[in-house]
Amino acid sequence: MFTASLLGGRLSDKAGKYYGDNECPEGRLVPSLALSILSPTGLIIYGWAFHYKLHVSVPIIGQVLLSFGQSILEPAVSAYLTIKKQEAASAVSAANTFLNLCAAGALVTVGVPLHNVMGTGPYFSLMCGINIVTITAASILVYKRIRQARHTAKQRNGMTLKLKKHQNSTMSPKNRDVVAKDEYHDIHWF
Repeated sequence: MFTASLLGGRLSDKAGKYYGDNECPEGRLVPSLALSILSPTGLIIYGWAFHYKLHVSVPIIGQVLLSFGQSILEPAVSAYLTIKKQEAASAVSAANTFLNLCAAGALVTVGVPLHNVMGTGPYFSLMCGINIVTITAASILVYKRIRQARHTAKQRNGMTLKLKKHQNSTMSPKNRDVVAKDEYHDIHWF
């Protein structure tokens, strides 16, 4: 888990640089969402290994995959939350932890009777299905947000270029030279 957390943090930082933390902080989640597919894989291996009473090494492999998938996602989620709501980072992190613990408590309350009715293999298959649905939903939301951020950036760059051309054509030659020397002359839209 320690290695996965370090890897998740490093991948999150690289993705943040690639997508730009200011333009699209959701980009930090892309590599972690891709690798979080290890969690449902681990759930399937773990559950069905106990269902068929396989050697003890098989559920351990499933547990390692499950833990690796979860540990790789957590640093990216924490970084995303603190970047998105910098002024209230501690409150957002506390709310995230609170919701995780509430969901865990509810699932344990429902999970034990459900496990007794379904059996080990089918129960872990259900957990795997729920995990895949949530990963897919989160991936779709992140993808839409990245597309929206890129579209907004293209529009903003196009508006800036049009305004620069218009400003340069209506300026006196002396002012045009001053603007040409100023490489940071840009209009900020927000």
